[in-house]
Amino acid sequence: MDEKKIKKTYSEDHVVAILEKIQDDFKVFGEKLDGVSQTVNLLVEDMDEVKANIVDIKIEIKDIKSEIKNINGKLDDKVDAKITDDHEKRIFKLEKAAQGV
Repeated sequence: MDEKKIKKTYSEDHVVAILEKIQDDFKVFGEKLDGVSQTVNLLVEDMDEVKANIVDIKIEIKDIKSEIKNINGKLDDKVDAKITDDHEKRIFKLEKAAQGV
């Protein structure tokens, strides 16, 4: 069975109309692409700001941790001093009571 190739011919006006439609479609596509590019650029800027905020927060957390360690050290010293003071008072009372016996 022989295949017959059907060759369609179009008028020049028809070809021009098709090319104009394709050109319009590309124009619309380009405009949409510009909008997407602008949106992506805005998102990149927002992400840069978020990254900078995260860096600042990490620095603040590091400072807060350092302050907490310092406060804990001071509290430990106060607790140790209080315990030592309490022990000294008890020893003094025990010695006084032992001398009175």
